[in-house]
Amino acid sequence: MPGISAVLILGIIALLFVGMYLYAISSNLIEDAKGMRALKRKREKEEKLRQERIRKDEIRAEKRRAIERREREIKREFKWLEEFNDKINKKANAMDLHKDLIDD
Repeated sequence: MPGISAVLILGIIALLFVGMYLYAISSNLIEDAKGMRALKRKREKEEKLRQERIRKDEIRAEKRRAIERREREIKREFKWLEEFNDKINKKANAMDLHKDLIDD
């Protein structure tokens, strides 16, 4: 059984070296994992801000469309009022002309 104990000792030494190697690189692995988590959080935050910006832009666009609609409506109403006023003035002028003809 002397061969088995030599293999066992070599296995233990190999495990020891593997353990030391893993211990040595564990700080790098941990730092990399932290960096990846921080990068992921940053990307999620940027995506959330981008979505919020898009939502606010949509709200602004809808408000702008509503204002433009109201502006067109007001212009249409003013045009109607001007036409109505012109009709009234024409009728008044026609009545004045008719009255002048009758008075003469």
